[in-house]
Amino acid sequence: MENEQALADLRVFIQTNIPVYQRSKLLELLDKPDATQEDFEVLGKTLTGETQKDSMFLPTGPGSANKRSMWNSTKKEVYKFFCTESSEYSQERNGWVGFIKDVIPVLATAVASELGVAISVVIGVVTLVVMSVLKITRNAWCDCHKDIIQQN
Repeated sequence: MENEQALADLRVFIQTNIPVYQRSKLLELLDKPDATQEDFEVLGKTLTGETQKDSMFLPTGPGSANKRSMWNSTKKEVYKFFCTESSEYSQERNGWVGFIKDVIPVLATAVASELGVAISVVIGVVTLVVMSVLKITRNAWCDCHKDIIQQN
């Protein structure tokens, strides 16, 4: 049960490395046995601020026409790791031991660098995408997201 171990490792990673304000939402989705891709999309866009629930928050700055989607950028990096033979992640891909605690920070660093934000801003989102891969299965996730490379 390799996948069960990965999900258990993911739980530990979430409990020890994810900011408190994101932790409960990630654990709630991790524990949801019938989680769908839509569940991950909704939470991902909420965590990145791309979708906002009703709140007292009122955006006051001008919108940016060329603002890149943090959610899609994150999925793109995770896709490169799980679904391609990209040399960019060949070293991490070779050793699946300690996978969760080692790979998520590497992916978060790549996303943060691409977007020009701190790792702490994206680590929860990266964890969410990795969780979706593990819960839905890698092959199904890759098949659903094969067009992600053309985006962004």
